[in-house]
Amino acid sequence: GYMVVPHNFSNGGDGLLNSTYAYNQGYCDGPYGAFLSIKNNIANMINHPMIDSIPEMKAIGLLIFDYSAQEMVDLYGSIPYVDHKSNKESNPFTFNKMADIYASIVDNLDTINACLKHYDTRPDWYKAGVQSILAQYDVVTQDKGVESWRRLANSLKLRMAMHTVKVQRDVAKRWAEEAVQEGVVETTAQEVMLDPMKNTFNNPLFEIANSWNDTRLNASFESLLASLQHPYLEYVFEKNSDNIVNASDPNDILPANTRIIGLRAGIRMTPGQAYKDNFRVAYSSLKNNGEMAMIPLYLMKLSEVQFLRAEGALYRWNMGGTAQQFYEEGIRNAQVELRMLSTYPNYLDEYMSLEEPVAYKYVDQYDHSNDIESVTTIGVKWNEGESQETKLEKIITQKYIASFPYSYEAWNDLRRTGYPKLFPVLNVEDGD
Repeated sequence: GYMVVPHNFSNGGDGLLNSTYAYNQGYCDGPYGAFLSIKNNIANMINHPMIDSIPEMKAIGLLIFDYSAQEMVDLYGSIPYVDHKSNKESNPFTFNKMADIYASIVDNLDTINACLKHYDTRPDWYKAGVQSILAQYDVVTQDKGVESWRRLANSLKLRMAMHTVKVQRDVAKRWAEEAVQEGVVETTAQEVMLDPMKNTFNNPLFEIANSWNDTRLNASFESLLASLQHPYLEYVFEKNSDNIVNASDPNDILPANTRIIGLRAGIRMTPGQAYKDNFRVAYSSLKNNGEMAMIPLYLMKLSEVQFLRAEGALYRWNMGGTAQQFYEEGIRNAQVELRMLSTYPNYLDEYMSLEEPVAYKYVDQYDHSNDIESVTTIGVKWNEGESQETKLEKIITQKYIASFPYSYEAWNDLRRTGYPKLFPVLNVEDGD
């Protein structure tokens, strides 16, 4: 629900991205391809006989494997987790049940936590060796430290607990409370991410949007941000880059640089990645500036952990604070770009005081049959007197905004809670 492909990748009809759900596996191998590239590198390490002499590195390798495997099982349900973990390289593969994989990953996370917790008792010469390895190869923790990896493991356990809350409430409660007790990400310095500024690359979404013209703002996200008057809308996205002319009335023109305008998911797109061929690339993109190029790729963001704890506190679990406390902290830590560049805090007090959504209608300048009233019915300000369900909707909606553009967690929350409320996808019969 964050973005939309504004064209159809048509090349003799074989590259259609129908409704954004069907894609050509000939050149787009999807999430599972990304997982296999992780597995092909990490499984070699964690199965090498010499790795047992450095258990902390085996624990970190296993954590990377399980982080990626958790994403895959959430998307696909059943995967050959045990075979991949043992680095089996050829068919036949045995597919494991999702519930069994979740239990195995959490068991691993507990072992990883214990191993990394024990690290402080190691002799200095040993710790110096481990630190030397991390100093050279760790590109995702900010301090290149064992403790940051340990907190990532517990934060992942907390994430997985919330994913299972509707099917195994007691187990989810135990996992969540254990994770918090052992120590999750609690400061921005403990966030785990690929930092473009430190690793000298542009955020891939920035490149996909502005170099390739392959993605544009989703109308659902436009409507949600506009209804809540969220600052992202103004400083993350560009206004329309060129004129957009109405299909029925050539005199009805939206001039360039007039408004932030997204595209409905499921529109039947046309070929072309340049404006002269396809007017839809004129719809709103990520801002083409240095701040958006530097959006970090978070493996675990402080705001996500705070919203997870807010949800747990809503269920009256021991999360170390109240739902309101974690909800408000999550909003305050939801910056998209690097915090040293951020203008986000300037808008927060006014934003967090919004009690009711602002009336908003999405208008598709080209085709008004796509126009639709906002489906957002909640405000931002926390109200202790509201129902549990309304509070949950507020938590998940703000978590969805804060997580942008990490879509795996957003997709999970949408499936398990129905939040945030998004526009229906058009032409679903075209999908896969």
